[in-house]
Amino acid sequence: MIALEPEFIVPQDGYEKQDCERAAGKRWLEQHGSRYAELKATLLGDDLYCHQPFCEQVLEKKFNFIFVCKPDSHPELYQTVAYLQAQGAVEQFSERVWKGKRAEIYTYRYVNQVPLRAGADALQVNWCEMTIQHETTGKNHLSECLGYSA
Repeated sequence: MIALEPEFIVPQDGYEKQDCERAAGKRWLEQHGSRYAELKATLLGDDLYCHQPFCEQVLEKKFNFIFVCKPDSHPELYQTVAYLQAQGAVEQFSERVWKGKRAEIYTYRYVNQVPLRAGADALQVNWCEMTIQHETTGKNHLSECLGYSA
């Protein structure tokens, strides 16, 4: 992991209101993207960044990304995943991981080339999900993400 220059969320020239994280991310890509493109780095981000215009900008600058993708903000993507799951097209495997005093079951699900949003121009992404389940209690901890490799 490499720490990169920050881009602060502050009022920009000509604006009275403070801008947002996504705007700061776009500025960072414009200012520093070409400098780091040769590293073929993978950007990590939360659901805020997982929107097609920002993802396209990331790819344009020659980065890969892994962004959290929540079902509430990406219903079309999750409808596609559910359909593919029903067709048996979502890959899955599990492994038992010993954690010293207890075991957890890690289950991975993934599918490649699914549309990020509705529409013919939707960016095709690779989706994955990791579920961690406490073996004894059955309590789940869920982490969802999607990634794209250019």
